[in-house]
Amino acid sequence: MPVSRKSATAFVQVRGLGITCFNTVEGRNETAIIRNGNHKLSVRVMRPEFEEVSGKDAFRYAEIELPDFDPADVTAIEIGGASKSAGCEIFLGDGFDRLDYSASDENDFRWIVNLEGDELHGAGLESNAAFVDSRPAVTRLHIDGGLYYAVMPSASLIAKTPYFDKKDPRTGKSEPFGYLAETMGVNLDPDEVLVTISCGDVRHTVALKRHEGLPYKIEISNVDPDPDAMLSDLPVCYQFLRDKDGLEFELVPQDEASDSGGPVIGRNFCHLARVNKSSIDSFV
Repeated sequence: MPVSRKSATAFVQVRGLGITCFNTVEGRNETAIIRNGNHKLSVRVMRPEFEEVSGKDAFRYAEIELPDFDPADVTAIEIGGASKSAGCEIFLGDGFDRLDYSASDENDFRWIVNLEGDELHGAGLESNAAFVDSRPAVTRLHIDGGLYYAVMPSASLIAKTPYFDKKDPRTGKSEPFGYLAETMGVNLDPDEVLVTISCGDVRHTVALKRHEGLPYKIEISNVDPDPDAMLSDLPVCYQFLRDKDGLEFELVPQDEASDSGGPVIGRNFCHLARVNKSSIDSFV
């Protein structure tokens, strides 16, 4: 059953290239937003409001004006309540099958691929020291508490999302891997949600006071707008994390892997990856 946002004070959507984990000591989610190549960071904060359309009230989101900052200069984004968080909750459905969309809840958090899960490396990835001086810059995102879930297309639109094969370099063979989420959703429910954007030592905070049944929307996007950009971001993730045996999987969209020469559906697809680390400090 899809996650409802109606009771939230604000909901967050984090889309695009990054690596996320849960810091249970601090009760927060931490994401390293990776500023690789042409990936463009965008931060939008929107308030709910009604406007009259043809004599009737129509609901819409209106953008809250933020300072005129260069997204390339954003070093950190902090989102949370005015009081200490009670911790993070992860939404899991009754069952999950990455190969069969119809058998899984569209908001199951497991759609966000876990680099340290059974599907890929398992536990034990370590910081990749070989790229410490050359890997992309990172914007740190901290979200206090909340309910975490994946945001997947509806059943009627899932065909616009790439379906991946996984190639194992040890055998050279590929096998179906399935769908990946590119967006993480978070429901936050304190009486006031604070959004703080930092550009070095300059900080700007927006306070979002609760309106019952009318949640604010916070969108954080980090995608490559180039229609020919690669559809799997694993090579970038491997600049931050490495398998002790040097193993690096490839995830290749099936249409791209075929000999048909046809176009790949779902361009501009950039996905988050998850790890089981206690903090992004362990690899950033």
